Amino acid sequence: MSYRGLVGLPNLDYSTLAVSRRHSHSKLNRRRNSQQSVTISNSTEASRSTDYELPPFIRILNLLLLHTPLEKTGSNNFITNVQLLDAVSLSETCPILGTGRHFTVYASPFDSSDHDFKPIDGRAFNNEVYCIKAPNFISGRTTTPGPAKDAFRNEYYDAVLQELRVLLHPHLRSHDNIINLFGLDFQEDYDDCTTAWPVLVMENAEYGTLDILQQDIHLDSELARILLLDVARGIEALHQCNIIHGDVKSENVLICRHKARPYVARLSDFGLSVINPDEGREDHHLPGGTFLWRAPEFERALSIQGLQQTDVYSFGLTVWRVLVNDPNPYSLIPLAALGLQNSPALSEVVNRAKAHPRFTQLVLQTMETSGFSQIYALRIIESTLGRDPASRDLSSAISVFAMGKANIPHE
Repeated sequence: MSYRGLVGLPNLDYSTLAVSRRHSHSKLNRRRNSQQSVTISNSTEASRSTDYELPPFIRILNLLLLHTPLEKTGSNNFITNVQLLDAVSLSETCPILGTGRHFTVYASPFDSSDHDFKPIDGRAFNNEVYCIKAPNFISGRTTTPGPAKDAFRNEYYDAVLQELRVLLHPHLRSHDNIINLFGLDFQEDYDDCTTAWPVLVMENAEYGTLDILQQDIHLDSELARILLLDVARGIEALHQCNIIHGDVKSENVLICRHKARPYVARLSDFGLSVINPDEGREDHHLPGGTFLWRAPEFERALSIQGLQQTDVYSFGLTVWRVLVNDPNPYSLIPLAALGLQNSPALSEVVNRAKAHPRFTQLVLQTMETSGFSQIYALRIIESTLGRDPASRDLSSAISVFAMGKANIPHE
């Protein structure tokens, strides 16, 4: 069953966002590293009191918020029962966890007044630390006003909207294998009082990303099975909502605490996702992706099913990477098998490998030398890494992983 939810909404009234006036004099008393909170109201009266035209970003954001009811409370506020976002200081108390083109991710401690905060789905979480996804001003070259800063701002707003459209989807917001959004705030631009940068407040991935976890601990067969099943179910949920992740890889899988077991894997980073593509078109294109882990048909015009199959292929490569416990599993394929010699560029190795008519057999050989049975590996690899996209079947891979310990060879 496919759920369109937020991403398939028609043009609806989105004029009911009321911005808090608590910091109405902030232009005169602006503090470096300060942030402004927003409150959401469904009151028509509140809407009429707004004395300015909402900019496009806020209008779209408001549409998303209005149509994301909380199941337990019936409220449309996606900021739950705690004021997380006042006076968050991006300082030495908020270390940087990672950076990307658009975002810098900070860790921030919960305030003592936030002791009663709970995620809307009741999931187990690290109640000492949460994450802040803020603009990466350095890579974005936003320190100097001008065309470069304007271009980055537009890209950043688009990236935030991508994240919000996925994370606020009613069928994804409480999914166990999708990272949780706690709230949203706006950080003032220190050099331009007319600009506010949206900041995402996120669940903290206590154990980092999947690739980091593999560096920190020995990922035995059973734990690998559980975490890869988590990833597959997260991808399946996205596809049911007509969303293609677009950049499936270990670095975009976050490892969090769980109520019933030590770890759970959750998909994150939806800046390259394709959201609600038109079913009547067959000329969709993926906006990006990491060349190591993307499908060979990446640059082609694709149908919705074709887009989904690129995620399945990337998942298959992630499975390979995890099970052989190597950040670059292509290095395990003999160069001679690819018709290469000496020290070729990594891009040439990757392209030759994916184009090889026996690529799945080459992958299986590397798995066999790593201690995994041919039978188990064969079923997973054949259902995810076929040259013909139509041969890929995520549900089949999920069934194999879901069979349990009996399907994994003893170590």
